[in-house]
Amino acid sequence: MQLAPSRLAVLITLLGPLALPACGAAPKLDGAVYAAQIPVYPNAKLRDVGGGNYYEDIGGPITFESKSWFFGFDDRQQVVAFYQQQLPNAAREDEEDEVRFKFTPTGAEDGEDVSVVVRKDELQISEVVKPGKRKA
Repeated sequence: MQLAPSRLAVLITLLGPLALPACGAAPKLDGAVYAAQIPVYPNAKLRDVGGGNYYEDIGGPITFESKSWFFGFDDRQQVVAFYQQQLPNAAREDEEDEVRFKFTPTGAEDGEDVSVVVRKDELQISEVVKPGKRKA
C-alpha cells in the first residue's frame, strides 16, 4: 500500500509523538519551572503527575506550590548512578527503601527546591516553587 504524500504527512504528524519515547528520548517534565535543570533518567516511563499547595495557616494564602512526576524504570542501581553523576552537588540521603537527592536550582527563591527520590520500582521527581511561578 502506498500513501499519498499529504496522507503520509498527516500520519507522521499524528503518530510521530508516539514514536519519540520508543526512540530513547527522556520524558519531559511538563509544567516544571526549573525543567532545564532537572535531568530525567532516559529510560524512565512517565506513570503519573500530581501536585498540591502548602499553606502556613488553614485558609491562609498559598506559600508554596508543589508538583511531582512519577516514573517507572528498569534498573534501580542504574537510576541511582545516573542521578549521582548528574546531580553531584545535590544532598544525598540513603534510607532503607529509597535514595533521595535534593538541590536548590539556580535562580530559585528562598524555600524552593527540587528532589529526586529513587524507590524500589518508582522514580519521583518533585519541584516546590513559590505560588504563581508555574505555568498552567
